[in-house]
Amino acid sequence: MIFSPPLCEKVLDGSKTVTRHLTKGKPCEYMVGAESPVLDGSGGEWLGWILIVSVNLESSGPRMSPIEAIYEGFNPSDGERTKAFWNYWSELHGPGKRDEPVYRIEFELVEE
Repeated sequence: MIFSPPLCEKVLDGSKTVTRHLTKGKPCEYMVGAESPVLDGSGGEWLGWILIVSVNLESSGPRMSPIEAIYEGFNPSDGERTKAFWNYWSELHGPGKRDEPVYRIEFELVEE
């Protein structure tokens, strides 16, 4: 699974345990119980492994609450968590993708 460098750090330190992927009308490629490498989006370097623990469809777009923003690795001051997530989401996918169906993928870091 590819993560931006700042989010790779959060995956590896355990502060990011959820990610969301646009469905793009396709089945989710990640299966519960499978392991996936953590890849740095800036160069594709393998940095570790995660275990997929749940995959759920959010059909009306990401359901973002302050706690979900924390699971996503966004933990600025109270009240700014969801804003930080949505700013990042818009940078990554462009504006107007808030209501697109997504897969909510929960994972845990596999200790070596």
